[in-house]
Amino acid sequence: MKQITLEDNEYELLLKFLEELGNRLGCEGCNDYTLKYTPDNVKLIKNITRHEFDPKDVKEELEMLEKRGKKDIITSNTMILYYLIDSIKKSSVIE
Repeated sequence: MKQITLEDNEYELLLKFLEELGNRLGCEGCNDYTLKYTPDNVKLIKNITRHEFDPKDVKEELEMLEKRGKKDIITSNTMILYYLIDSIKKSSVIE
């Protein structure tokens, strides 16, 4: 796990830039993103699925991931980015 220390204004700018990037990526014609099948990427996709999907759909989405086997994971760059933004917000401690 990596940790960084940011001043409050640096933190706010980082989130602003990431959110602007998400908006720009969302306007692109295709947001497909391919991840190699690794334990870390599978864990990431499972976390994103639990975060982004309606709870009633999570089980079905996770089952589809398991059925694909150890193939590359096709996902969305915006879904990853917004999950990371929310994770940064939730993990930050601003004094």
